[in-house]
Amino acid sequence: MLKRLNELLSMVWKQVLVGILAVGTVGLLLFSGLGSTPPNLSQPEVKTIHSSKSLKNIVSHPVNATYLLPEHFLRSWNKNSLTTLRLLSGIYGLVYLAIFFLVLKFWEDTTTAVIGTILLATSAWFLNVSRLATPDILMMSIIALIACGLWLKHTLRRNLIVLICAVGAAMSLYVPGLIWFVLGGIIWQHRTVKYELSRSKRSSIAIATILLLLIAAPFILSSAEHLDTLLTGLGLPLKWPGPTQLVKNLYHIPESVFYRSTLDPVRHLANLPFLDVFEDTMFVLGTYVFWKYRNLSRSRILFSVTILSILLITLGGGVSYTILLPIVYITITVGILYMWKAWSDVFPKNPFARTAGLALIMLALVLSCNYQLRRYFTAWNNAPETKAVFDQRASISDTIKM
Repeated sequence: MLKRLNELLSMVWKQVLVGILAVGTVGLLLFSGLGSTPPNLSQPEVKTIHSSKSLKNIVSHPVNATYLLPEHFLRSWNKNSLTTLRLLSGIYGLVYLAIFFLVLKFWEDTTTAVIGTILLATSAWFLNVSRLATPDILMMSIIALIACGLWLKHTLRRNLIVLICAVGAAMSLYVPGLIWFVLGGIIWQHRTVKYELSRSKRSSIAIATILLLLIAAPFILSSAEHLDTLLTGLGLPLKWPGPTQLVKNLYHIPESVFYRSTLDPVRHLANLPFLDVFEDTMFVLGTYVFWKYRNLSRSRILFSVTILSILLITLGGGVSYTILLPIVYITITVGILYMWKAWSDVFPKNPFARTAGLALIMLALVLSCNYQLRRYFTAWNNAPETKAVFDQRASISDTIKM
């Protein structure tokens, strides 16, 4: 037994070491200095604290309960710590990064997945939503739904995936707008869903149904009493915007991502766009690749998710730009891969040219990551506008009373 263990360790120790280093590095990005970057609370964080103040309040208004419920118990553990308040977002961020890596690895290869995950993990956009005590991080659950769909179609563990998909579908009710993606996926892949259910054990289907109903019950009961719960859960606005506002909302999406964002010191630096110039270019290339191979299932998945996400953001309900984050970085990563393949095709047998091309790509990656990290940890954290909106230090002890 010991001999087999030693043989196994000798085979996988490099992968284990790389995995530990990767998790450690990401952990530093997500969890280091949580209580001091910035050192005070913002108004959205105070609102989250109020919303998670009591279990009764969470049950009666259950939208974002998948964030508010664990936040409630974290606060009861250490209610005067800013680090504790923001810890949950970092944990969610770490989970979504892992799922993002697995999805990219499934669609491409390990190297591509590593590059994409590094870009996402160092993005100021991602760092902001994963280091603030707000439920906005839940918008990245879209990558978990994509992973469930891929797993359902390719796994042999039918009974397990039926249970996981049922739980995921029920929990999507608590994230604004996410249920539309679940329903869309079921309609699109209805034959696959029906086939997998027919091959699953009846006991597994029964357990999955019970779990789905139990998890969804608070949302259904609350929606029956409060229309705003239903509308918010569906990602729809309480008051529908006019045509002019809809056009403005639609225009602001590409403008914020690529050119100039709206002024919101809580979530980003000044009017800077979410992406840098290198990421903009790679996004264009990635979009071209997906359009070129638009008949592939992955292209149809990403286009469908993007269109529905843009629609929900335009309506101005509870769906934020964060829902686009994993899709944008998948596209950027595919653009980088396409650029490298195109360069290799031009110089298939010239080692000097190939090395030079690889070095230039790596340099661009390093510069992009460095820019994003400095933008978040240095520029945004020390900006006067940021300090002005993170001014709720006195509210901590007041709002964390159980």
